[in-house]
Amino acid sequence: MVVLLHFILALFLFLITNWFGKKSVDYGYYEFSFYEQEYNTVFDLLYKSFSPVVFIFIASLLFHKLGFDSCIIDIYYVVVYSFLIRVTYIIVMGRHSITDWKTIFLISVVSTSISYVVYNEFLLTKEFLIPSKEDIATALWFGFIGYIYKTLNTISNNGDSYEREQKYILKMKSDFSYRFDYVVKELTSSEKETNLIYSIMIYENFNRGLVIRFLERVLFFTRCIKTTGVMQVNSPSKLSDIDSIRIGGNILILKYREILSSEKNEYNAIRESIKNYNPDIRYINNVMEIYNILDEDPTN
Repeated sequence: MVVLLHFILALFLFLITNWFGKKSVDYGYYEFSFYEQEYNTVFDLLYKSFSPVVFIFIASLLFHKLGFDSCIIDIYYVVVYSFLIRVTYIIVMGRHSITDWKTIFLISVVSTSISYVVYNEFLLTKEFLIPSKEDIATALWFGFIGYIYKTLNTISNNGDSYEREQKYILKMKSDFSYRFDYVVKELTSSEKETNLIYSIMIYENFNRGLVIRFLERVLFFTRCIKTTGVMQVNSPSKLSDIDSIRIGGNILILKYREILSSEKNEYNAIRESIKNYNPDIRYINNVMEIYNILDEDPTN
């Protein structure tokens, strides 16, 4: 029973860290932005590693106050389970080729090790370390220094991350071309139009992988699912990947040609067609980044 509780806590930990990631542009979780920041400093490593530790500390404190001390036994396994859930999620979503596995492994080892030490030294003995005024003052200074460092660090870019993302995008285009090129070519008359459709396809597939799309089709009868297929087209009936490409691609290309014929501006035509497909500014910017990589690829 305790093991099941710990697994549920691990799932909750995974969900809330992703939720915080959604609220913070710089937090670096794949769930909410196509591009990931690298964990390339000791500060970033500790920043990510301590989140699960804080979680089990707070959970243990609550269990203790409620009189459920038995739930604290081996609670550090919550951290182990949460990383296993994250790895499973990455694989199921087809993001293994874009993931920095060395960093994921390092963070999991550091976080699990710290959690085990905290568990043995404090949680198991019920020493929950309520801070004194001096401790709070020290923490505030560390927080101030960390904030300044984090702010300065955000101006740096990491070439390894971009290279990995670029390889992922080009690989996905190659895979999709093999499977769907005959459908895409029915709709397009230029490489730019083709890249536009593949840009949407790559981004939507990144957020709605094969397994998720399968579940969407299975659960479509509930009417809670609004979009289906690899292009995530809104439709009153569930769509196959091929159907979604035909419908979604047609929406994109019609708008692209309309803007291009009136403004004679390639950039505006691409951007406005994406905006017409999904007006969210973050969506537009991410798809534009993908499009630019495809458009600059010399093999096109």
